[in-house]
Amino acid sequence: MSLPSSPPWPRESILAAARAMAGGAGFAPALLAALTSPHADSRQVVAAIHNAPGIALRVLKVANSAFYGCSGRVDALERAVQMLGLDAVRTMASAACLDRVLPGADSAGGGPSAAELLNHSLATAVLARDLAMLLLPERSADAFLAGLLHDLGYRVVQRLAGAPTGGRAAAGLQGGAPDWSPDCPPEGATTAQRWHGPCAALVFDSWNLPGWLAGVVAFHHRPADAALELGPDQGALTRIVAAAEHLAESSGHGLAVEPLSGEPWPLPELEPDSAALTALREQWPQSLAALNLALAC
Repeated sequence: MSLPSSPPWPRESILAAARAMAGGAGFAPALLAALTSPHADSRQVVAAIHNAPGIALRVLKVANSAFYGCSGRVDALERAVQMLGLDAVRTMASAACLDRVLPGADSAGGGPSAAELLNHSLATAVLARDLAMLLLPERSADAFLAGLLHDLGYRVVQRLAGAPTGGRAAAGLQGGAPDWSPDCPPEGATTAQRWHGPCAALVFDSWNLPGWLAGVVAFHHRPADAALELGPDQGALTRIVAAAEHLAESSGHGLAVEPLSGEPWPLPELEPDSAALTALREQWPQSLAALNLALAC
């Protein structure tokens, strides 16, 4: 698996931090693996969700929400697949289980709280889906999943550093940290901003999540390099997720530990002042509000 840079912690330390995070939240990585697998059929996905009754109930609530406009017509997961499609059920189930893992790390000391990270992740996911519908419609479900999970590495790094996520890279690192280099995020980047993508990619690989997802998450702050390292299709998906994060920040759904003002707009084919993007900016908040309302149970 390609990484933009190698984290300063041993791989086993990174995976141990992820196991502690997931275990402490009662979260099953196997469920997420089933939901994100490109090879899973509807029977396998429905069975995986049924094994987590709390998630199943939330999926049905989302299916009947304004997010999909079904208004109470979906009474079973199988019917949700028939009416909305397998990709829709996969994405809504992934969103429904996200908060199971986010509280698994201490957010004290200046790092993003679970609520902040959840809000940012959902906003980025909805925006990534909508951008993909404009530019890469066949990957819109994948864009949602990548947007949803792109910043999960913040929790891993926070555990590893043993210090606030706002701390400098030299603080709290086992064995010392490499000095800043042109290969890393913008000047002044924090420990978490620098390493959360590569750390999450290693964790996703250990959870048997798809390679494309690990690659997009690893490079979402290096979208210009993604096409070379991951191929043109994954490169386009990475740029979409990076752009979604820009839009989330500009609309008040960013993370204080992750200022993006120094990073260039990653979608030259869609200018920031284009009519299509203006329409998207106006419409997506309603989708996010509907999704948040449906998940609030």
